[in-house]
Amino acid sequence: MRILIANDDGYLAPGLVALVQACRGLGEIDVVAPEQNASGMSNSLTLNRPLSVFAARGGPSDGFRVVNGTPSDCVHVAMTGLLEHRPDLVLSGINNGENMGDDTLYSGTVAAAMEGFLFGVPAIAFSLKHKGWTNLDAAARAARRVVQAAVADPSFGQPGAAPWLLNVNFPNRPDADTLPWATTRLGRRHASEPVIAQKNPRGDTIYWIGPAGDAREAGAGTDFHAVANDRVSITPLQVDLTDHANLDDQPARFAWSVRSTCSGVGLPRGAPVTGDSPRSRRFPAQWTSGTRAAAPGGTARNPLRPQALLHQAAQDAARHVVPTGLGLDNGPMRERMVSRLRAEGIRTPALLDAFAAVPRHRFVDTALAIQAYEDTSLPIGLGQTISKPSVVARQLQWLFDGANASRLGHLGRTLEIGSGCGYQTALLARLAPTVISIERLQPLHHMARRHLDTLGVPGVRLVHGDGRVGHSPNAPYDSIVAAAGGEAVPQAWLEQLAVGGRLVAPTAMPGLAGQALVIVDRTTDGFVRQIGETVTFVPLKSGIG
Repeated sequence: MRILIANDDGYLAPGLVALVQACRGLGEIDVVAPEQNASGMSNSLTLNRPLSVFAARGGPSDGFRVVNGTPSDCVHVAMTGLLEHRPDLVLSGINNGENMGDDTLYSGTVAAAMEGFLFGVPAIAFSLKHKGWTNLDAAARAARRVVQAAVADPSFGQPGAAPWLLNVNFPNRPDADTLPWATTRLGRRHASEPVIAQKNPRGDTIYWIGPAGDAREAGAGTDFHAVANDRVSITPLQVDLTDHANLDDQPARFAWSVRSTCSGVGLPRGAPVTGDSPRSRRFPAQWTSGTRAAAPGGTARNPLRPQALLHQAAQDAARHVVPTGLGLDNGPMRERMVSRLRAEGIRTPALLDAFAAVPRHRFVDTALAIQAYEDTSLPIGLGQTISKPSVVARQLQWLFDGANASRLGHLGRTLEIGSGCGYQTALLARLAPTVISIERLQPLHHMARRHLDTLGVPGVRLVHGDGRVGHSPNAPYDSIVAAAGGEAVPQAWLEQLAVGGRLVAPTAMPGLAGQALVIVDRTTDGFVRQIGETVTFVPLKSGIG
């Protein structure tokens, strides 16, 4: 059994270390945790910047992988490319303080477990009542017992078995590992206390979020009641937030039918849509201290598998695992991107068809694949990026409007400056009979080759060389496109452009903070230039690396 463990208190938190130590011997353990305390982050994912991962060295957290992001980021990155193998179980905690009732909506501990559940993996979130880590050892022993009981179910790990999500809260007692268990529902809290207003050193008013409200609904059957009465609370959770009790009242109120024929809303990704819940059968109404289950057979030879990220970085980069189960291989995701491009004025059918056919998520890091069809640039390493789809499309549309391309119905012999990860190269291969693509950085040259070979892209010659000098052996070119911008268009590119050909390149413009697309047409009388829209590209450099 492979176990992924995360938390929201950070990779140095005693609760995380205690949970890892308690689970030794149950399977092979991977730990991926936030760099800093991320309590209250809920299910947030970091979408406005790239994430970094490093390996902790020394101390009780030695070997843990650390992400500079949220708890959900940690599990998401682990599930979509960081780990070599899909985990069989996701654990989160042990949290410094309880997560009961409304807490579950804000909790990063619960969110980390829920992220695993959304990917179809059974998951458990563990929390210890009261802050301060007192009686943590007892809570860790109790957590091990809960894990053993959960995975002892005959359906655990079976193909097609529906995943489950449990929220477990331990009373803060030295005998927590011997207390009876109770299956509970979520209680409710009163509203939070008012914010705390203070003054910073500059005299500005600042605000601290106030403490959580006291328990409001804490009767028998709730998690609050169980923990208050010295029982370990085990609450099965679901993702469906639909107010089913009020569905029938809405048509009259809003004058339309809200009853949908869709079933399975809120189920985890890839879970089968069925009419009943296996969770209600798997966890009885009352768990007692007698529900002790034997540990699963087999002991991992090296449970923690310490990851030396620095010396494995090259191997990790070369291991480009294509994510599955995210819907990225479905045509509709690319069709939505194509619809945006069409709305922005991209009109050439062959160009739109190319964007619909080339899987952009296969050209980016697996941790970023979920963003592949958004209109955003993404890092590909070595300070380089894959350009926004809209920018790539506008460059290629400018090429299609050139004289030779208009006459030929395709881009003709094409030179690309800057292969990068190979995405634009793959598009060009569908738009031109011959494509020469130059990349000055050898790691990116190899990356582009790997991507294109994997997809079986034909008609492309990749060259490791200095893009500023072009590639004269195959000149002249009907189309030249650059993915990096300099102070001026290099003379070599102009000389290698065929009569009737068109060149599109980002170039620094006087008076502009950034760059603009420069479009150059070669005629029998010379060169005709025009300026397109402003853009931002990486700088054009000479030499090879």
